[in-house]
Amino acid sequence: PFALRRAALAVLRLLMEKPVNIELQQLIQWAVEGYPDGVLSNQNTEQQLQDFIFQRYQAWYQDQGIDVNVVHSVMARKPQVVIDFDRRVKAIAYFRTLDASEALAAANKRVANILAKQDQQQDQLIFQIDRQIETAEKSLFQAFSQVESDTQTDFKEGDYQKIMLKLSSLREPLDTFFDEVMVMAEDEVLKNNRLALLQKIRTLFLRVADISLLH
Repeated sequence: PFALRRAALAVLRLLMEKPVNIELQQLIQWAVEGYPDGVLSNQNTEQQLQDFIFQRYQAWYQDQGIDVNVVHSVMARKPQVVIDFDRRVKAIAYFRTLDASEALAAANKRVANILAKQDQQQDQLIFQIDRQIETAEKSLFQAFSQVESDTQTDFKEGDYQKIMLKLSSLREPLDTFFDEVMVMAEDEVLKNNRLALLQKIRTLFLRVADISLLH
């Protein structure tokens, strides 16, 4: 009714064609504030409208032949600026063409599952470089540190395609880590340190999208 889907798509199209650095949440807030007090009786209007517009992304990108899992991986992070959302989707679609994409998506899903099963809060995991004993975990940390440093400027510029290309270099050290290192070691200190390292890696990926949803 009321052609709401078409209207929401029109909003997305306008914000992509005329890239404006305004968050959807702010636009929705302004729209709601335009109504007199008491007219909008639903207390969840802003959130419901935001969710409705986010759902329109799926149809928008499907029409362009972009896989729905690519859209979902970005939607999981809920980027508020439309042009930023678009850059992320294009970057993840590009990432899917790389040889390392499937292995890294699987690794991210594995890490997410491991972290989700832990009793302690993830913000309590603290990585300590001197707690590493295995060559594979040292190599993974070195590779991660290099990528984290190399992508700082790319994040500031919003160059997500370049970021995903650099992140793809983590495939080999991650594979080796899982092959040679027992994450859930009996030693609690070693276990937590390895979990903290995996959390740091996943957090870096999540700055673009949740690629575990690609697998």
